[in-house]
Amino acid sequence: MKKALYILTTLTALLPLLSACSREVEENIWCEVTLTATLPDGRGISSLVIPQNVSGNVFKNLNTGINYRYPILSGGRGGLRVQKGVYMLSFDGIAELEDGSRASVRFTRWGTPYSAVNLLDDTASLTLELLVM
Repeated sequence: MKKALYILTTLTALLPLLSACSREVEENIWCEVTLTATLPDGRGISSLVIPQNVSGNVFKNLNTGINYRYPILSGGRGGLRVQKGVYMLSFDGIAELEDGSRASVRFTRWGTPYSAVNLLDDTASLTLELLVM
């Protein structure tokens, strides 16, 4: 009886510690990512749309295999919340420029597992240096 009471008392004392640890881990698995798109000639971007259904357009967590949807980058900036990990990013998209023209653009800097980017902090800012096609 004493042994059962000891085990019960010990578990009761440890339960708050274990639940606190699980909440801490759960809260710290996300990274708030800010994306900023730039063009080599410095022209301003009004919006950038990256279609999800185009083969090769990836924002993929290599640890989990989850492929996230790119946000529309308004004013050349956008953000999303992703699980921390190592990411491949590459895409073809359409940029509407501040002068009203449109351009097909490509981003490939982090497009392979060997060049993937680490998103391991609570926040990250990524500059997407676009190529005009």
